[in-house]
Amino acid sequence: MKILFVCKSNIGRSQIAEAFFNNLSKTHVAISAGINAKDYSGRTIKELSDKVPRCMLEKGIDISEKLSKQLTEELANQSNFVIWIAPEVKIPEFIDKNKLSLWDISDAGGKPYEHWCQARDEIEKLVKNLIKDIE
Repeated sequence: MKILFVCKSNIGRSQIAEAFFNNLSKTHVAISAGINAKDYSGRTIKELSDKVPRCMLEKGIDISEKLSKQLTEELANQSNFVIWIAPEVKIPEFIDKNKLSLWDISDAGGKPYEHWCQARDEIEKLVKNLIKDIE
C-alpha cells in the first residue's frame, strides 16, 4: 500500500509523517507532497528549514536531504490513501474523497522550535495509529 501525506509546502508536516511512516512500517511505503510547493520543489529540507530536520534528528531520523515536491494529480492517483495535513488549504478536486483522511495539525512555519517538536510528536502518534490500523 502507498500512502501520500500532503501539507502546504512539503517542508514540514508531510515530510515528518513520511519519515515516521517509512521508518516504522514493515510492509507499506509513504511519499509526501505539498499543495503549494512550487517555489520549493527540488530543494532540500535543510535548505528550507533548520527547525524541521533538527526536531527529527532528536528522534534519530535524518530528513535533511529530502526534497520538497509539488502535489500532482498523478501522485494522488498512484496512492492508495491520502492523508491531508493542511487544514488551512482547500483540497483539490482531483483528490479522491473515498481514500482521503484529514489530520488537523496546524502549520508551525514561522513559529518557535518548540511548535515543530509539538507537531512532530502529534504526527508520530497519528502515524503509529495508522500503521496499527493497516498492518
